[in-house]
Amino acid sequence: MKRETKVISLELAKQIDVEHKRLGVVVENQWWWRWNNVYTKWEIAPHKWETKGCEQSYRAYDVAELGEMLPYRFYSLKSRLEYKWNGLGTYRDKDYFQVGDTEVEVRGKLYLWYIKEGGTEHDN
Repeated sequence: MKRETKVISLELAKQIDVEHKRLGVVVENQWWWRWNNVYTKWEIAPHKWETKGCEQSYRAYDVAELGEMLPYRFYSLKSRLEYKWNGLGTYRDKDYFQVGDTEVEVRGKLYLWYIKEGGTEHDN
């Protein structure tokens, strides 16, 4: 399995980064999207120290990290009928439903919605 399928997409990583900066939140993680100046492309780096000297880098959360960041009222499961991943979350009496091709994509979108709604790690 490619690293790119184990972590959230670059676009989602950028959106979460914007929200984390707005909220002043820092969440430790293992993987990073970084811009490689030599090969002029985005790639996954396994540790923050490997992003030093890069012009741009974003946290690339994996399924397990997102699972720890989401409150207990958020679920992801694979549909046997559609072979898609479904995610459902409830926060402040609002429900959010998401469908995607991978579990990490669904959890990432659930997490982005959760923090945009004002959720914090203290809500767990």
